[in-house]
Amino acid sequence: MGSEVTAMSKATERYRHLLFELELERLVHGGVLSQEVELVYTERFEPLWFAMSADEQSELEAWFKSRRAVAAKSELHEQDCTVVLNSGGPPRKAA
Repeated sequence: MGSEVTAMSKATERYRHLLFELELERLVHGGVLSQEVELVYTERFEPLWFAMSADEQSELEAWFKSRRAVAAKSELHEQDCTVVLNSGGPPRKAA
């Protein structure tokens, strides 16, 4: 049981480190990363999330909420567009 607690704590610690890495990567690239890069991070986050206990997940969610929000434009300057089913086209485009 002791090793499970250590493994869970390491998952939480690694999740936070990975989050900081992602945030730094975004800053270096002007605040936006490609979908492919974001997907790589998502794939790295997921096993760490599920390795945590429910209590650790709750603590991490509370930590997220307590952090300062990053400044962002309130207007996205995008508009909805018609999407053809299975076309792979985006649901929005630059206005």
